[in-house]
Amino acid sequence: MILVTTLGTSWAIVPELIGFTNLTEYELYKNHPKLKDIMQYAEDNNINNVREIWIITTDSKETQNSVEKIEQWRKNINVPLTIRPFFAENINDLSNIEECKKMGSLIYKIIAAAKKKAKEKSSKLYLSLAGGRKTMSADMQQAAYFFGCDALLHVVSNGMIPNNDMTKPLNSNTAEKIVPIIISGEIKESYITQLNDVKNEINKNIIDITIQRHSTSLNFYDDMQNFKKEAGSLMFNYHSSILEQPKTGNFRLLYLFPPETINRLQSEKIAKHPKNKDKDIEWIRKLPKTELHCHFGGILTPEDMIDAADSVISDSCNIENENFNTFLKEVEFAVSNNNIEKLKELIPNPKQLRYMFKDIKQPFTAAYFINKFKNNINLLYEYIYSDSIKTSGNWSAKGIEYYEKLGDLQGSGLMQSESAVRTACRILSKKCEDDNIKYLELRCSPENYTQGGLSSEDVVNIIIDELKKDKNCHYSIIFTASRHGEMERVKKHIELAQIMLKTNKEFKNWFAGFDLAGAEASKSPEEFREVFLPLMEQCLNITIHAGEGESVENIWKAVYHLNADRIGHGLTLKDKPELMNRFIDRKIAVEMCPSSNYQIVGFKDYNLNNKNDNIYPLKEYLEKGIYVTINTDDPGISLTNLTQEYYKAASMTKGGLSKWDILKIIRNGFRSAFLPFNKRRELLINAEKEIAQLIIKT
Repeated sequence: MILVTTLGTSWAIVPELIGFTNLTEYELYKNHPKLKDIMQYAEDNNINNVREIWIITTDSKETQNSVEKIEQWRKNINVPLTIRPFFAENINDLSNIEECKKMGSLIYKIIAAAKKKAKEKSSKLYLSLAGGRKTMSADMQQAAYFFGCDALLHVVSNGMIPNNDMTKPLNSNTAEKIVPIIISGEIKESYITQLNDVKNEINKNIIDITIQRHSTSLNFYDDMQNFKKEAGSLMFNYHSSILEQPKTGNFRLLYLFPPETINRLQSEKIAKHPKNKDKDIEWIRKLPKTELHCHFGGILTPEDMIDAADSVISDSCNIENENFNTFLKEVEFAVSNNNIEKLKELIPNPKQLRYMFKDIKQPFTAAYFINKFKNNINLLYEYIYSDSIKTSGNWSAKGIEYYEKLGDLQGSGLMQSESAVRTACRILSKKCEDDNIKYLELRCSPENYTQGGLSSEDVVNIIIDELKKDKNCHYSIIFTASRHGEMERVKKHIELAQIMLKTNKEFKNWFAGFDLAGAEASKSPEEFREVFLPLMEQCLNITIHAGEGESVENIWKAVYHLNADRIGHGLTLKDKPELMNRFIDRKIAVEMCPSSNYQIVGFKDYNLNNKNDNIYPLKEYLEKGIYVTINTDDPGISLTNLTQEYYKAASMTKGGLSKWDILKIIRNGFRSAFLPFNKRRELLINAEKEIAQLIIKT
């Protein structure tokens, strides 16, 4: 690691800097009252031990004496350091404008050389604003933004620092007066120094680091200032180079930000450092987002299920059924004794609750059963998730059938009454508010919620009536048919959509399209072509679950047999490059759901160090220009939310996802929404403005 600093007559600034960068091997601050905080501060900012100190200074007797003291200090400490002084020849003091400019020119040259050497060694470069005159510090800071560095440091003092033996730890009173500061973390080289003509000029002025005294001229200084003045046209070229990249674009307003902001967004990674998870999560949470793949039957967590069950029970009369009441007492006893084995004995399969007592209308059996866990929520988690997770949420490669069974206690098992449907919608609205979701497409199979007396039309109308109360999020409804059900049930959902489009004006504004879900092995997409023809004739939007657990051929069939506008999951798309090109040409979006993809299929999560070597294809798709979107699938089953899904996607990407990538994916979501053009554009523009404001504030 290389540290570059300027130097005046106070040589102690160098030990003070090394005391911070090399905390464990040079214990200058050992007695500092806030040593733990300083060490955590250095660790959080990835500060590593310095091995070379480059010192830029004037060519006076005082500064020469300071450098000699630094060299003597270096010999007396047990730290492997190399000292490289650079004297500005024939400049004893910065007493006029010309001398200040010449010193600035030397600072630029030295930092350009240090940056080149750090790159060659795959090392870090730290720059210090401490030491030297204020004009030197200003030039150092400007050079940092020209050439880039890994950290910009400073040391401030609170009061006079007495002369000390800097080879030993400072006493606590003295140490307390010294405060090392990181002015900035990683600073990317500016757009100016990325251009070829500037690079050529820099390379011509790289100094010979073996020479101590350097002649000074204004040529390089003037060149850099001229490049800066021409930044307007340079910025145009910079933005043009980004816009010309043959990949999906980002929000337009982002390209108006200064290049250093763009570089920061492109370099700062989400989920690269797990210890920053809370900070990363909070950044994602604030961003406006879309949710294009969310199943109504899987939105409730165990806590939410209890709320929905309470709403069902509050609407019911006393159920006079001796067998049922005896059953509930047994459940209550098992729950109060935390007896999971007894519960499994009573109800081995949650789905059987729907039919255990034929004279009791759904969903009362399930609701009363769930209600018994009100004071033991952990046991409800254990009952549902069993050996897979309990409350951790970390399970992988369990398969689609296992995953779907985790939802047997909710969905069509619980939401069979108006009160349950309304409660579920209110819970969904709260989740959207918490995650700043601005648009959500809710997938629903209305026929599945009619066992309690509601009609399919009732289910849809109740959902619309409840969700339209939410003024912060715009919703649409997608009808979902299941592959593994009877074909007649698929036809019923298609007929329902057609009837409601003709007879219900409000529904027409809410209906977004049609979906085919369920285990892909059950039926192939071409088997549904004939029943899907009425949808195609009406030019309705179609999204198909494909390539989740089966080969890429299912994706091909979904696109070419069913005219899919979007593909749910699409995990095997990477196996057919020519089909990927088709997706890019037709702008077919892929709805990826990181947690459920991880839980069902199994992929490598770089922050969990799991042994699975199956690489999640999201980053590959994004880099090739496919409109990737991130969604929750069944947030209640997967125990996730949309913010966590973005983090999970980054965690399943080697090195994490950049903030620029995250914003690009968010834009893909708005751009791929099943909405009329004007409404989609309105949401996109509003999101763009909100994101711009968030970036300005940070």
